[in-house]
Parts: sequence; structure tokens; C-alpha cells
Amino acid sequence: MKKFFYLIVLLSIFSCKKNVTEMRQDFQSFISYYDSIVIPLTRETGLAEWNANISGKEEDYSRFAELQTKFSLFHSNKETFKRIENIKASKAITDPIQARQLEIIYLTYLNYQADTSIQKEIIQIQNQIEQKYSTFRAEIDGKLYTDNDIEDILRTSTDNVLLQKAWEAHKKIGELVEKDIIELVKKRNKLARQLGFANYHEMKLKLNDQEPKEIEIIFDQLDSMTTDAFKQVKEEIDTYLAKRYKVDKSMLMPWNYQNRFFQEAPNIYPTDIDKYYYNQNLVSLTSQFYKSIDMPVDDIIERSDLYEKPGKNQHAFCTNIDREDDIRVLCNIKPNSYWMNTMLHEFGHATYEKYIDRQLPFVLRQPSHTFTTEAIAILFGRLSSNPYWIMHSCIIS
Repeated sequence: MKKFFYLIVLLSIFSCKKNVTEMRQDFQSFISYYDSIVIPLTRETGLAEWNANISGKEEDYSRFAELQTKFSLFHSNKETFKRIENIKASKAITDPIQARQLEIIYLTYLNYQADTSIQKEIIQIQNQIEQKYSTFRAEIDGKLYTDNDIEDILRTSTDNVLLQKAWEAHKKIGELVEKDIIELVKKRNKLARQLGFANYHEMKLKLNDQEPKEIEIIFDQLDSMTTDAFKQVKEEIDTYLAKRYKVDKSMLMPWNYQNRFFQEAPNIYPTDIDKYYYNQNLVSLTSQFYKSIDMPVDDIIERSDLYEKPGKNQHAFCTNIDREDDIRVLCNIKPNSYWMNTMLHEFGHATYEKYIDRQLPFVLRQPSHTFTTEAIAILFGRLSSNPYWIMHSCIIS
């Protein structure tokens, strides 16, 4: 009887080992297949997105949407997702690098397991909205103004009539995208509920390795810690702005706060950092700085698109087209401190991307998290208002 028991145990152990070996082999086989499809598709999609943001043309956005749909449909395969779930459930993948690959691939596939027709509709709506934002230019008294123009008016003018015209002209984009955004929100939430999430917001956080409740607690803590200080500073700001615009504090309007979104503190102090950049070449300053810390970016600059163009996306971002060396930055620079900050920020993202270990598997060849790449970008961007950095960047002698 004991011999029979031992035999059963041995067979069970052998069977488990065989199962683990098979799962590991299956995972290796899957990775080879996955990379063969996703690596070229990622590059093609990245190039299409870049071209759409540069040109603003409908055909370029259509091409981008087509490739996004292809990417979506590839990851929506139910049988493949079941295969990944089985590998994950087996716990056979114990190597940390492989385990992280598996986790990211699992979350990527999970994101696309809802109704494919909804996914296609979401992609189309998203691209419509992005194209409208890219090509929109504010109009004041029959003349078109770029975002840079609007920011310049809001930052420098004391004419309340012009300020209101500029702010409201920029907000006209809301009328163009209002219906699309409402429809997009509804479809995204519907998709999220199909996947078992409460809403799209919760889904995106969880699929990016974040817990909504933890994030909520952090922001509640930040709010409680900063509310009193914010009220104090806001009172100081309002006192200054009321005097600047010759209105009562109770009459201050959104266009009196010196930017389109009240996203940055108005300049209420006599220091004018912009003056140090008026006659400077921001591209050269960026190149010189990163070269000085032994992280040259000239190759990235050559591939980038840094100045305003009709139809071009008016914001700024960094993108890695192929998770190799084709890293690019989009900006719309003007010689001021805002764009110096933005250039240092975006090329902070770029250097992060550039020095990711190329020996890592393709799936892992990207920032470990949004938090990490944003942290380094913000660190570099803040140098634009650092007196020591300004002096030693040859801006002033």
C-alpha cells in the first residue's frame, strides 16, 4: 500500500514538473509569435500617429485609426487570451523578467476583450476628437490665432475686452467636440462595464497597475494638506490681479488668470523669467544641456518637429516610434520660459526612453510606469526657472 502511495506521489510530482515545463515552453513560443506581429505593427502605428499629429490631415488620422483597429483586433482574440490566462494561472513563469512580460501582456489583452464593434467606434471617435483639436485655431474678429498667440495675449495684455475675446475664442473648441466627447464617455464606460469594471476611469487605473482607492486617498490627503495654503496664495493672487486689471476681486474672470486653464500660477511677482529667453535658441540650449550631462540628444532633435505649422498638434509630447532608437519630440516652441521648460521636460522623457536597456524584451522596453518617466521630465523641466541653471546656460553673462 505504501509503495502504491509513493508511486502516486512520484507520478504527481513528475506530472507537475512536466506541466510547468510545458507551460514555460508554451510561453516562449507565444512570445516569439507575439513579437513577430506586434513589433512591426507598433512601429507602423507610431509612424502613423506621428504623421497625423504633424499634418492634421484626415487621411493621416484615418490611417492611424486603421492601424489602431488592427492592434485592437489582434489583442481581442478570445482563444489567445484564454491561453495567456492559463499560463498565468499555472504560476509556472517564475523568472522576474518573464513574469513581468506575462503580466503586461495579460493586462493588454484584457483591455481588448470587450465587444470589438465598440472598440472600433471608440477608436474612430477618439481620432475625430484628436484631429479637431490639432487643426483648431481660435478666431478673434476674423483673424486666426494659435495657442501660443492666445497664451501670449492672456499673459501680457491688461485689456479686459481683448482678454475675454481671446479666452472665449479658444473655448470654442468645446462646441466642436462636445457631442463627440459625450458619446466617447458613454462608449468607454460601456466597454469598461463589459470587462467587469465600474467605469472607464477605474479600468484605466487598474490596467496601469494602480488602485483607484489608493489614488483617491493620496489626493484627499494632498487636498487636506494644501487647502489652507492654497486659499492664502489664491487671496494674494486675486489681490494682485484685481489691481492689475482694475476690477473688484469679486469680478475676476477666468481670462484674468494669465493662461487658458488656470494650470499654472499667474506671474504676480516682478521677476520676468521670459526676458532671459527672448533672444535665445531653445533647441541649442536643450542640446547643450543634455550634452553637458553626457546624455546627448542631437539625434533625437534631428527626428523631431519643434516649430509651429498649420494643422499641426499645438501641444507637446515625446514618442518612441519603435522602442529602439527612433525617439521623437513634438513641440511648438517660442522663445519664452514656458517652452524652455517644455523642451527640457520632453527631452527628459526622450533621454529616459533612449537609455532603457535594449537587451530587455520588447514588451518591457518602455518606461516602467508613467510616474517614473514623468518624474524625470518634471525634474529637468523645472531647471528653466532655476537661477543657477539660467546663468550657467550662457543666457546671461
